[in-house]
Amino acid sequence: MSSQFRAAGPTVPAGSGPPRLRRLTAIGPLVRSAVALVWGAGRARTLLSFAVQVASSLLLLAQVLLVKRVLDVALAAGSGSAAGAVVPVVLLAGVSAVGTVLATVGELQLRVLGELVTREVWRRVLAVSRRVSLRTYEEPGFYDQAQRVQTSAANQTQIVVQALTLLVGGVLGALAGTVAVLRLAPVLLPVLLLSGVPLYVTSKLSGRYEFGFSVSQSAARRERAYLQTVLTRREEAKEIRAFGLAPALDARWESLYSRQLDDLRAHVGRRLRLALAGNAASALLTASALLLVLVLVNRGSLSLASAGAVLVAVRLLGSRVSSTVLAVTTVFESSLYLQDLDEFVSRETGQGSTGLRPAPEGFELLRAEDVTFTYPQASSPSLRHVSMELRRGQVVALVGENGSGKTTLAKLLADLYEPTEGSVSWDGTDLRELDPASVRRRIAVIFQDFVRFKLSARDNVGLGRADDDATDAQVREAAVQADADRFLDALPSGWATVLSTEYTGGSDLSLGQWQRVALARAFVRDAPLIVLDEPSASLDARAEHELFARIRTLFRGRTVLLVSHRFSTVRTADVIYVLRAGEVVEQGDHAALMAQQGLYAELFTLQADAYTAR
Repeated sequence: MSSQFRAAGPTVPAGSGPPRLRRLTAIGPLVRSAVALVWGAGRARTLLSFAVQVASSLLLLAQVLLVKRVLDVALAAGSGSAAGAVVPVVLLAGVSAVGTVLATVGELQLRVLGELVTREVWRRVLAVSRRVSLRTYEEPGFYDQAQRVQTSAANQTQIVVQALTLLVGGVLGALAGTVAVLRLAPVLLPVLLLSGVPLYVTSKLSGRYEFGFSVSQSAARRERAYLQTVLTRREEAKEIRAFGLAPALDARWESLYSRQLDDLRAHVGRRLRLALAGNAASALLTASALLLVLVLVNRGSLSLASAGAVLVAVRLLGSRVSSTVLAVTTVFESSLYLQDLDEFVSRETGQGSTGLRPAPEGFELLRAEDVTFTYPQASSPSLRHVSMELRRGQVVALVGENGSGKTTLAKLLADLYEPTEGSVSWDGTDLRELDPASVRRRIAVIFQDFVRFKLSARDNVGLGRADDDATDAQVREAAVQADADRFLDALPSGWATVLSTEYTGGSDLSLGQWQRVALARAFVRDAPLIVLDEPSASLDARAEHELFARIRTLFRGRTVLLVSHRFSTVRTADVIYVLRAGEVVEQGDHAALMAQQGLYAELFTLQADAYTAR
């Protein structure tokens, strides 16, 4: 296998490492946040779950006392009638049955509550994806954290819900057991409570190891998931077969998985050693308590009935102490994930809308002034001190060679990126002073790598006005303008057909047809600014000519920013900006730029000669 297909080890950029809880007190705010999350997700079920734990703890104390009562009656009866034990025995059986029912109720309620919490966590995660600036998606650290949150946060929040209810039940149960032991054999209590200390220490260390393992695997797990997607999706299948890529990509996937399994074996071994040490120490302390019971019985300090009840109490108290320790350490472990979630949800958006005024319905002048932009991780700017103007009703074109910054500039003008330096303004108002959501509602953007939604044909067009729910008439009119209505009408289920063969009854389109659907999505949006990035890249020559011949009619009264590498399509634009290496080097209409005999004239002539050469 060639070197470029060898799986490299994941790296963590400086400053983007995982969160760490250095003090136990740091858990408090996170637990309060988790409790608030659970409460907000389902108040009634939260109350019911905790009520079940309270009732179960009271039943625990009742069981111990009833066991003693049954033994007292049985021993007092001797060889005589044991009728007096009937009532306490029936009560004991009833209490045990009720406890079993409560355990089932609690488990089922937690299942529903867990799903409610998961939904709430995903709501917050999806809100982050809507809020953060597009620039954030250029940061590798964002993807690593997002992967950890998506795979762990929702699950860990459910675990916290369960741990908190277990903690309440454990604490109350331990108190009930403590009361029982204090009544029967108080000397045993210190030993029983100490039995939980080894479990707490080892479980806390184990929790730290688990989170550290999860963080260390983030980048490799994300790469492995990507390879799985590439190797199983239809979109990549043809190229993988054409270039024979499957063996190399399979080998890379195998290498990543093998490394994870090696790390997992070592991690599991370390956790297993900790668990064995903690449980062995706890078991020794519990055994000491049981031996002490025998000593007390031998000395006559404890009756046989009390001893029997104490043995039940020791077993129940030991289990509740263990469950309490487990709950505490689980909350600690999960708090590391919750801190990750908290930091992710609190990410700086770059374009907050609080206190910002809505954008006007339109503009007379859109201006970029001395704009510079640098991508995260990049060593040099993609745009340098760019200034340009777009007036209402104009068709303005951006041209230049690949990598000249055309698409980046279009994204800045569409308010998808913020300039590193300089400003973009509508009628003199900096876009950073306007609510970004309201700005974007007034812009329609179709990029060359447009999205092909695996939804119905109607939705693929109508999503262009998802904010105000386009009518069927508006959707159809947009399709007519994009010349997409005829092939959409002919689909197996018409406009209700899902545009993907992955779904039963679905149907796919050709690339050129998808381009028309994307154009229709732009047409349906009643926006004062239309950004078209290579809008005809997948259209045939006739369709491309017809589109640009009608562009002024289709977008009458609106400003059109046209990004294209085909110079024949921009010659009718009102103003053409020529970019090279992130800078505007020429501007004017076609005639003026040809007269300058500069870069535009050179590139236009090269393309024209390619068509006319014999």
